[in-house]
Formats: sequence, structure tokens, C-alpha cells
Amino acid sequence: MNIILLIMAFSLFGLSGCAPNQQQPIPHEPPGVKTNLRDYPGITPEQVLAASEKIFQLADGGNMNIKRGSLSIEAKRPFNSLVFKSFWERWKVEARPQEGSTYVIVMAELDQEGSKVSPRGVGAYNLFFARLDYLLGASRHWMTCKQYEARLVTDPTWGHDNRFLCNHAKDTVPKGPLNRTKG
Repeated sequence: MNIILLIMAFSLFGLSGCAPNQQQPIPHEPPGVKTNLRDYPGITPEQVLAASEKIFQLADGGNMNIKRGSLSIEAKRPFNSLVFKSFWERWKVEARPQEGSTYVIVMAELDQEGSKVSPRGVGAYNLFFARLDYLLGASRHWMTCKQYEARLVTDPTWGHDNRFLCNHAKDTVPKGPLNRTKG
């Protein structure tokens, strides 16, 4: 009798591994990859900060409060919300000079009456860096909010959070890069 109970117990444990997978939460970033960090060889901190400021102005210039430091820029904009009295989108970009390059650290969050929420998925940072790459002349493509939202649907690692840079934004497309690469 004990042997039968033991066999049934092992069978149940074995079958539990065959249960259908529940949907996994969207990762904040792929393992081993820091999606909010980039290195820009041949680019100065001033170029990174000027391009970052342009990104924020183009997203929603009239509502974006931008403060520049010597090696950083902070931008925030309020949202109108029926639920929250205080609802802000906040960005901080740090440009750290390295030998022959600039190391860029980007942080984004939503502040809902003191409760801070980070981007869910990698999309917000990928959008920011796609735009930064364009303005610095490293890419020929400016990602619009419409393209960003389409990517959110097709790539689960990008998350589903379109509030960063695109929620009620003007989404103005620049006339061209700030820095053109030679060649």
C-alpha cells in the first residue's frame, strides 16, 4: 500500500511539469543586457546631452520641463489624470566621458503621487536610444511613436508600456541628425 502511495506521489510531481505554461511576466531587460546603458565612441558628452534635449523637446516640448547639468539632463512632464492628482513622466540622462567615447546611462520612470513605476519591458529605452542614435548620426531611421507602438505589439520583450515619450505626445520628427557622420 505504501508503495502505491509513493508511486502516485511521484506521478503527480512528474505530471505537474507537464502542465501548460502560464504566461511569463515581461522581463525588464534580457539577461546579461543593460538596456539603459550605451557607449558612444567618438561622441562627446555635450553632443549626447544636446541630442537628448532635442528628443525631449520633440516629444512634447511645451510640456517638458528640462534641466541641464554639466554631465546630465533631467526632463519631466505632467500628465492630466482623472485618477491621480500628480502624475509625471521623468527622464534622467547621464553622459560620462570615457577615453575617446561617452558612456550614456538613461533612467525613466512614472511618478504617480509619489509611487514610482519603471518602464515595463525594454521598449522605452530602445525608443530613446533609437532616437539618440538618429540625432547623433549613427542611424538613418527616426522611430516614430506609431512605429514604437507597432513594435510593442510584435515583440514581447519590448513590453506594452507606451506612456514613455509617446503618451499624449506631439511626436515631432526632426529635419535631420544633429551630427552627421563622415563618409
